[in-house]
Amino acid sequence: MQQPQSGKAEKKMSVFTSGNLSFEVLVDKKGYMPGESIRVQTIIDNSSSRDLTPKFKLERKVTCTAINGAIDTARLDVFKEVGSPVPSRKQQTVTKEFKIPLDTAPTNVISKNVKVVYTLKVYVDVQYASDPKVKIPIFILPLDEQVPLVSALALMAFGQEHNSHQDPVPELLLHPPQHTMPLSASNQQPVLQSDQETGGPVPAASSLYPALPASDFLSSPSAPQYVAGGAQDSLSNRSTSE
Repeated sequence: MQQPQSGKAEKKMSVFTSGNLSFEVLVDKKGYMPGESIRVQTIIDNSSSRDLTPKFKLERKVTCTAINGAIDTARLDVFKEVGSPVPSRKQQTVTKEFKIPLDTAPTNVISKNVKVVYTLKVYVDVQYASDPKVKIPIFILPLDEQVPLVSALALMAFGQEHNSHQDPVPELLLHPPQHTMPLSASNQQPVLQSDQETGGPVPAASSLYPALPASDFLSSPSAPQYVAGGAQDSLSNRSTSE
């Protein structure tokens, strides 16, 4: 994850532009934690007749595979930026640093149902032609072992109801909120703090519901005595009297 990465692209101009373009992208490492910055160095050799502008973005791609085999894909830009134009017939090195948001979901390539991958895309805007592009895979590492991965069922349900080319995956699916409630030390039950409507304390569960008998209730002197055959004899006497 600490090894640097690189990629190259080139293009021969033809329509409304003459000359050639080539550039190389260098990234300091492969794996990043949320909150870290990706340092991108781009060496651009603009041998064309036009000024050319580099562009940068980190794209998240979520692929969901349903039980019936249907595949749905959603893409979302984590960040996107346009650099300064590189003058014609010039060679220039552009260095950028992009901070990864703290709420970025980690990469997930293990699950068979849901895969989350990130790709750094650096391309140069060429008018009236396709843009040459360099793609570099980026791994987003979880902050700790407790960070939840993407909910497969939620994402598959989303993919069946939405157009993946228009609607990005909602952030709530990628980062489900974690609601916690303190537990009492005695019975490990949630402790309710106060009533939101009245502002007063919430009565304990023991005051609302009767307590269950203890485990030794039947052996205690106060327990009702069981007489073998008592219920059967009572029914027999009743039948005879009728």
